[in-house]
Amino acid sequence: MRLKQVYLEERQVDLLKRLSATTGVPESALIRRAIDLFLETAWALEVRPPVARWNAWEEERAAIRARWAEAGRERVGEGRVWRREDLYEHGGSPL
Repeated sequence: MRLKQVYLEERQVDLLKRLSATTGVPESALIRRAIDLFLETAWALEVRPPVARWNAWEEERAAIRARWAEAGRERVGEGRVWRREDLYEHGGSPL
């Protein structure tokens, strides 16, 4: 184990002391349990660093490539097949 120093609010200290006295579990063990519980919950809720969700980007990229393939395009960035003027009813100006 490694030593970590943290600041606790007075109410946290009071509640921790009471829980330790009631259960007979040392305060340090209660703190470790609380940290484990928080980390497990955060992981279950997918509150993870962006690197841990890198697969989501890969999945999105694959979905984009699949859409382009459906449209008959070889790859993303192949160039557009429409002209800007085609977007407007009157042939070239949004106004």
